[in-house]
Amino acid sequence: MIITLIILFNLIIFFNIDFVIKKYGIYDHPDHNRKIHKKKISLSGGLIFILNFFFIIFCYFFEKNKFEFLLNYFFDYNYNYLLLFLSFLIVIFIFGFFDDKKNINANKKFTFLLIFIFFFINLNPTLIISKINFSFSDDVLELKNFGFFFTVLCFLLFINAFNMFDGLNLQSGLYSIYIFVIFFLLTGTTFFLLILIPLIFFLYFNYKNKIFLGNSGSYLFGFLISYFTIKIFNNFNSIFSDRIFLIMLMPGFDMFRLFIVRSLYKRNPFSSDNKHFHHLLLSNYNPTYSVMINIFLSIIPFILSFFIYSYIVFLIFLLFYFSFLKFLKLNEKK
Repeated sequence: MIITLIILFNLIIFFNIDFVIKKYGIYDHPDHNRKIHKKKISLSGGLIFILNFFFIIFCYFFEKNKFEFLLNYFFDYNYNYLLLFLSFLIVIFIFGFFDDKKNINANKKFTFLLIFIFFFINLNPTLIISKINFSFSDDVLELKNFGFFFTVLCFLLFINAFNMFDGLNLQSGLYSIYIFVIFFLLTGTTFFLLILIPLIFFLYFNYKNKIFLGNSGSYLFGFLISYFTIKIFNNFNSIFSDRIFLIMLMPGFDMFRLFIVRSLYKRNPFSSDNKHFHHLLLSNYNPTYSVMINIFLSIIPFILSFFIYSYIVFLIFLLFYFSFLKFLKLNEKK
């Protein structure tokens, strides 16, 4: 029943997508440098997904067993906590909306996200990561008092990494599908499969250059993925820290590389440029191949970790990443 309702909800939205785009009224304009599309594209993806998320929660409310499972494992069996979470979700969406509209300064964005995450985690102490464990060892690293700051750092880094990763049609959508499928496999709750429905609709219209996620969407997804990853880690004991690291390795490591390069050139690490991995891929391949390569590199480390020690997978990734990066730069189309 819920699946039917979610599909109908998205059919209504996407069959009226031109109306939604017009009313939303925020577009991404090409600049023939970092933004390589040929015409202005709507940034209404974030609006569509926040409406979907609230609608899915609403539908789940009427499925008692499913809703109790969701409330218990992800919101501490506390309605006030759920409402607080949804309030913060609205706030980060609105912030992304204004960023799309006004192109907020990089330092101001960083400051806002830092304060936002600090208060959110401070109000949700069960979200704090208290340990780091490993698939290849019985040793557990207890974070103790450092847990709060480590959790803030994890949120901050991944939200920015996801935002930077969102720069090529289908890329963020396919990566998000990969993440939510893993969430479903780790928890068994169909809640995460329901999120795939609007993602699939979005992929089609994103491929057609009809809509982009925008900063409102990328911040939203970065926040959601960070939140549910930590909740699953803390409450289910179904995944190790090193495998979470590998799941987020591709967007995270490319962000880390960009931070270093920008810092060396005395630029703000959070500023924009066309040196992302997907930009280098586009200089050598068409968009379809570029997306396929990026998604392959995002998925394969996690899969390999079930056959090879995670630290060996990481070393293989580093070797391949930098070798391929050098190849891309040497063969870059001028």
